[in-house]
Amino acid sequence: MENFKAADEMAMSGKMPGIVFYKLGAAPDTRKPQNAVEDERSNYFSSRGINNFDRTRFYSSEHMDFIAHLVCRLVSPANIASARVLDLGCGTGLSTIPLAERLPSRVTGADRSPQMIAKASKKSTARSINWDVQEASSLTYQSGHFDIVFLSHVLHLVNDPLDVLRECRRVLKKGGWLIHQCVTLEDNLRDLEHVFFPETCAIDSVRKQTGAQLNSLIKGAGFSSISGETRSVQCVLSVRARLERARSKSITVLELIDTAAHAAGMERFENHVLKDPNDPGMLYESITVNWAQNKFDKMVEQGGLLSGARSNFF
Repeated sequence: MENFKAADEMAMSGKMPGIVFYKLGAAPDTRKPQNAVEDERSNYFSSRGINNFDRTRFYSSEHMDFIAHLVCRLVSPANIASARVLDLGCGTGLSTIPLAERLPSRVTGADRSPQMIAKASKKSTARSINWDVQEASSLTYQSGHFDIVFLSHVLHLVNDPLDVLRECRRVLKKGGWLIHQCVTLEDNLRDLEHVFFPETCAIDSVRKQTGAQLNSLIKGAGFSSISGETRSVQCVLSVRARLERARSKSITVLELIDTAAHAAGMERFENHVLKDPNDPGMLYESITVNWAQNKFDKMVEQGGLLSGARSNFF
């Protein structure tokens, strides 16, 4: 575990080689270098990226239960059955389908890739899901259409995250909620794909946000009553699957490093597995979930919605 201890110490001290660290709490420049975004997009939306998409992320039933419970906590029990939930940047429905299975609400999965949506629709023909091709920064939905917008691992793929968050707020009802989840920059730099492939650190220091930056972005988009927690979430089914997703470059940042760097990283990764095949870090990653309200209404909070009231659907 020496590699992880050293990486953790460097991440906290800001001495990780080749990485630009932001001062926590500072207002971020939300715009990203165009080439960094376009390189990532081209890999994400390529045929290979789409075919590998389901290998990139796996969410345990426990985590999807948590997200569904959160939705039921934020939407009043009387409205949960008629609520509209948007999973924006849904990919192949990795979160959309489990949410639709757990909620009585009307769920929409939207992504800018027609190929992703086509694959998602083949995985589930449930009538409770509406699949839609949309651009996150210029949605065609009417203002105030949704009760919940769920945004999962999307902001690093867009040119201006603030524009996307503002658009999320526009399509939310007054009193509606944004639920955002991602791996923050701090946690990214400690995960296996960065410990064993250190060249990825400089890339992600440009496209990813720290926890403090995320809060600043969400607040800057006009949301209020911001809360959140960081959870340890199972991301693969086995050690072999974690190795395979690195080998196949299903984590798209691995497409952005050169072949020699990838080969060297795989050797380090495989050697670690041989030495510590039961490392629990192989199966889990830290995911930060934030939720924030559109035009905070004191009546909602005082009415007990955030004090633990749950619908009867769980």
